[in-house]
Amino acid sequence: MKVSIVANVVNAALNAYFIFVLGMGVRGSAMGTLITRSLVALILVYRLCARSTEVRPVRLRRGMLGDGLRIIASIYWIGLPASVGMIAMSASMWPINRLLVTHNEFAVGVAGIGWRIEALATVPVFGLFSAVVPMMAYNFGARAFSRCREIMYTSAWLAALVMGVGGVALFAFPAWFFGLFSQDPEMVPMGVAYLRAMTPVYPLMAASIMMTAGFQGFGKTWVAMVMHLWRNIIVKVPLAFWFASLWGVTGVWWSFPVSTVASAGFSIGWMYLELRRLGCGDEPCDATQLPTVQMAPMPPEIVEAEAEP
Repeated sequence: MKVSIVANVVNAALNAYFIFVLGMGVRGSAMGTLITRSLVALILVYRLCARSTEVRPVRLRRGMLGDGLRIIASIYWIGLPASVGMIAMSASMWPINRLLVTHNEFAVGVAGIGWRIEALATVPVFGLFSAVVPMMAYNFGARAFSRCREIMYTSAWLAALVMGVGGVALFAFPAWFFGLFSQDPEMVPMGVAYLRAMTPVYPLMAASIMMTAGFQGFGKTWVAMVMHLWRNIIVKVPLAFWFASLWGVTGVWWSFPVSTVASAGFSIGWMYLELRRLGCGDEPCDATQLPTVQMAPMPPEIVEAEAEP
């Protein structure tokens, strides 16, 4: 968190310097970001290798390389589906941007600003996401399925509440919030229409994000990939073209909340069935009656490495 705060401050300062003082424009922004990210990488590597950290690299010993490669392969195997899902989300915007340009060249800029505002609204939700994934994984591994159920439903309601409050503010004052990014008289009305279409489904969007966190905690990242493909490729893109043929740019805006509702219903229903399969239906399941998980002993080379001063 500390490094992220410093990075954002430094990035803003360097971008302003390269863009306005040196007159480098967009290239200056890229240069400032490159320098900032390089600095962050150096700081994190230094922190990782410092003696004060509890998690640090160890010297390679015989047999550790093979185990390490297997662990790395398993990490990529788990992370690959989620990566494909994120790629699908970005790829879906290519045909939608081309569609918007055919109706109004300012609409692409409106969509970009709308997504930035939406990203600000989801910041607390993704903070909760980062907490839910390890909590679900820990309790799933301990076979405490009743806790998984409680974590999932509590986080979904909390995320929906938090993002719903933000949605109410955006729905009530859309022109003011959009005006923070652009005062263009042709863009503001489209921006208001976009925000008014999207904000009512913010609670469902937040709940859907928590479902994704739950499945990642279960190690089923391929489910998150299916959810992204369902919303962004299968539902949103065809709807955008269909609605655009009926209502123009406004139709494109309405394809976003409709696809969000379809995605939320899909993900929430899937999670409900998954929890029932684990024995967590309408009645809470008792984790104390489940068998205790026996942890495997740590490899000797890891024990020796931890014992070193």
